Amino acid sequence: MTDLNKTAIVTGSSQGIGKGIVKRLASDGYQVVVNYHSDSTEAEKVVASIKKAGGQAIAVQADVTIDEHREKLLDQTIESFGSVNALVHNSGISTRGPLQDVSEADWDRLYALNAKAPFFLTQSTLKHMNEGGAIIFVSSSTASFPMKDTSLYASSKMPVRAMGEVLAKELGPKGIRVNTVIPGPTAPGMFADAPEHLQDMAAGTSPFDRIGHPEDIAGVVSFLVSDNAKWVTGQNILVNGGATM
Repeated sequence: MTDLNKTAIVTGSSQGIGKGIVKRLASDGYQVVVNYHSDSTEAEKVVASIKKAGGQAIAVQADVTIDEHREKLLDQTIESFGSVNALVHNSGISTRGPLQDVSEADWDRLYALNAKAPFFLTQSTLKHMNEGGAIIFVSSSTASFPMKDTSLYASSKMPVRAMGEVLAKELGPKGIRVNTVIPGPTAPGMFADAPEHLQDMAAGTSPFDRIGHPEDIAGVVSFLVSDNAKWVTGQNILVNGGATM
């Protein structure tokens, strides 16, 4: 359990990995902000389940690619809970396909959410985060271990790793830790839409003979935002069940 009255924002947390993370942090004692883009029904279900378990949570609709929405997310967080102690950049979108099928519109859409949004949300959040804060970027194993037809997605998930390393140096003197979690194939999550044969293939690469679950990623995030990880910063932590080492 963490100290009470600590607040965590988890972007894209109405489903998949984000849902697993926000529910775990709530169980750790964090007041949590369930950020969502459009599915208010699922977001409110997450909030209801957290409150039923005795936690504190709010749902905030915000398209984090838009500056005004990022400010709304922070304003509602501060209004409800007073501070931000942990920020988890989980929002993301994926696409698969060969290079020749990628359009500029695809590029702009993925880079806006996967790279631009976490950069500028971090910038805005620093006004509300004090010593002891933690920032977590969520990247993808495709940025480290190339897979066919993922050139756009993989490249859009690489920038947050650089952000994490640089900001760990920059924000360390302020007492803020920054780390990056790199999930392997996970379902529920983006990989749930992958063809069954790819899911089977991915499961076979792990010594545990399965793909990841959101709870697997959430446990690592829980550690990284806690005081148990106060000497861990600037790290890229692969969470893929040993599929690659």
